[in-house]
Amino acid sequence: MKKFNIVLLVVFFFPVMICGYYLSALFSPDVKNTIYTMMDRYKIVKATPFANYFSKYTVVILFFLILFYFVISIIVLFGQKTRRPGEEQGSSKWESPQRVSKLLSDRSKSQSDPMNIVVFIKKKPNIFVRFLRNIFYWFKSRKAD
Repeated sequence: MKKFNIVLLVVFFFPVMICGYYLSALFSPDVKNTIYTMMDRYKIVKATPFANYFSKYTVVILFFLILFYFVISIIVLFGQKTRRPGEEQGSSKWESPQRVSKLLSDRSKSQSDPMNIVVFIKKKPNIFVRFLRNIFYWFKSRKAD
């Protein structure tokens, strides 16, 4: 984990709490909450933003917003992978270069065209890999009954 990310999570925690407090101010404990009552409450909150809007909804909304914030924080903190520049990061390191170049080469062009490069590497796979590949191609080539 990077210290910068932890500092950002702490700094952004306070705006989340403020948003939760003002979001809970939109819900009225006295009247049935509809979109119209919420719009009226928004006008009241906008007119006097520093008034006391603590209600029975404040604790519940703050709890769920903080829980949501911590779940997102955990995803952000632990979802970062360490990457080294210049090293292959994808799944292409599992495929051989000759097979990839054969699959991606344009067969409509001539073989002498320099833009149609097919890589030929004189490396034979071991006998176990060749055996598995032959079985895979045999199952692939069988016709469905």
